[in-house]
Amino acid sequence: MVKQDPSPSTNQQHTEFATALSDNKALLLKAIQQTKICLHWYSSGLDPLIANNMDIYQAFLELYKNNRKIKFKLLVHQTQEVMRKGHCLIPLIQRLSSAFEVKKTDAEYAKRDYATYLIVDKKIIYYRSIETQWEGRLEMDNSYQAKQLMIQFETVWALSSIDSQLRRLI
Repeated sequence: MVKQDPSPSTNQQHTEFATALSDNKALLLKAIQQTKICLHWYSSGLDPLIANNMDIYQAFLELYKNNRKIKFKLLVHQTQEVMRKGHCLIPLIQRLSSAFEVKKTDAEYAKRDYATYLIVDKKIIYYRSIETQWEGRLEMDNSYQAKQLMIQFETVWALSSIDSQLRRLI
């Protein structure tokens, strides 16, 4: 069940918590749908149990239709797995290559970081500290943590590269 932060203070960010697969699907979709300018996604394999569905596909497609300048940057650890198992986003990434940039995560970072997260417009965060577990949160306005995660994302992005599996995606 999705739980909201009960804090009545207007100074605190609006946070929703998830503990089940279905809750995480809802929070991830909500985060994606908030995108206006850019979305950064750090993931082992594009969260197939949560994100490999038509709702996610349609959300990305609608965002692109509404803003052709929108950018999606994806850092993926296990590109071979994504290609082997398939994912609903692969055809969209191929079709909308001007909107999507995809890189294989640098091996050193992929080995030691088990988190998955989205940063939307440098202020909204969807985060799970361990990708294979369902404890997640969506923070609708946390510019400070978004900035910290963006620093990490940009560092890994600079060290990461396109591999032969990903070339088929772009």
